[in-house]
Amino acid sequence: MAILCKVLKVSRSGYYKWLKSRVSKRLKERAKLLQRILEIFESSRENYGCPRVYAQLRAEGWTCNYKVVEELMRMNEIRARRRRSHVSTTNSKHNYPI
Repeated sequence: MAILCKVLKVSRSGYYKWLKSRVSKRLKERAKLLQRILEIFESSRENYGCPRVYAQLRAEGWTCNYKVVEELMRMNEIRARRRRSHVSTTNSKHNYPI
């Protein structure tokens, strides 16, 4: 590596710094995927969890793994709102005349 750096007139530390600073293709793809996950999540009014977001992505033609979607949602604290169970306040089991 030292010879290559001399030929190109670049310091070794500068080369390694440049090598580390490059953003990988995988990170770029995950950033795009996260952006689309956020759009789907917000368009569902924060009701869609991982299974529905994943199904929507697949329907749109994205090739991704379920676990990747799950991990991205967990890392960015994207959680669906939980549905509340309906509490019936009417007592229909009574002996009173209607």
